[in-house]
Amino acid sequence: MGITETQRAALTQMLDTAADLDRWRLRAHRVEEPERGSELAVRLALDAIKAKQLYPSSHFTVLRGALVGASQAVYILGPQERDVRRERGLTVLTEMHVQMEKYYDFLGRTELNAVDRASLRDQQVWLNERRDDVRRLTFRRLAIIFHRSRLLRRIFGEVFNSGVTISSARIAHTVR
Repeated sequence: MGITETQRAALTQMLDTAADLDRWRLRAHRVEEPERGSELAVRLALDAIKAKQLYPSSHFTVLRGALVGASQAVYILGPQERDVRRERGLTVLTEMHVQMEKYYDFLGRTELNAVDRASLRDQQVWLNERRDDVRRLTFRRLAIIFHRSRLLRRIFGEVFNSGVTISSARIAHTVR
């Protein structure tokens, strides 16, 4: 199965940016000061004075968040195919849920008062509901692909006929 022209163009664009990204990675190892007297330097200085901070690192935090968000948007919305965009969106959500779970587990090991612990439990319930929603959407999508693909049905049919079994209760539970 070959790649489409759209996929080839997207892959070429990603590979073409690899050198730039590598330069940015190396550049990030040292702090760069804005040029003295530049508009950026003046704005950063005024922001630092207003915030009463000598080293306003919040700018970098906000910039990082903006860069990650923009990158995810390009990754999700880049392809023309609706199914690919949906799959990528679910992938990003899954990763976000994994990271949230790690953070909630960390918080659970800290000393929290009763109100905060109850709030954490509520957040964990919310997270589990969202994760179940994503899982159901993902399995539905896989079921549709499997149903449409004669080749996959034939391959899996041979596997099933060879004596390998899968718990139908498990499949029914996850596809609900």
